[in-house]
Amino acid sequence: MPTTLRLAALACLTAGSLSAAESALRFVDLRAQGGLTLNDGETANLTLMAGDIGNKDKHIVSLDADMGIVLGLRGQVSQVTFKRNDGLGDLDMKLGGGTFLGGLGFYLGTNSHAELVVGYARGLGSTTGSNPWDDDDTKFTQYVGELGWYYTWSTNIQVGVTVGYSLLKVKYNDPLIGTIKGEADGFDASIALGYRF
Repeated sequence: MPTTLRLAALACLTAGSLSAAESALRFVDLRAQGGLTLNDGETANLTLMAGDIGNKDKHIVSLDADMGIVLGLRGQVSQVTFKRNDGLGDLDMKLGGGTFLGGLGFYLGTNSHAELVVGYARGLGSTTGSNPWDDDDTKFTQYVGELGWYYTWSTNIQVGVTVGYSLLKVKYNDPLIGTIKGEADGFDASIALGYRF
């Protein structure tokens, strides 16, 4: 048998076996979340998350049959308190920004899955009480670790809960003093309502 025919036959067998072995869970979810951030701050988020969990033989990164890579984007608004680095008290801020999320998804059953993710966020803030995009006198960076559990009904409606930890760093431009830096860290918790596409 010519080499070309052997390669074609091998390619057909491989493609057939891969198409027969489907992933345990493939999803794109849109979630609205609300809750607490940094122990006592408030946050509201809109998260778009995608994943392909299961069938380790089909992935570039080989993981357990019930695990897979998940990636997402999040828009967020928060109201938080920071400690100033100059020792002159705390700074109350409204923040708005975006987060890139990535991590592992875990298949827990037909309707249920979990996500363990880390995130990196950038955005603008305001110390005046106005919205960040109206008076962006502050820039912030955020580092996030989060564990979430989600249940999705056959109607594609989804509910979930998340717990995590965040570290936020800010730079505030005071017209009299100059640049002031601040930092805050603490636990996060939220509930989610979403839809699976």
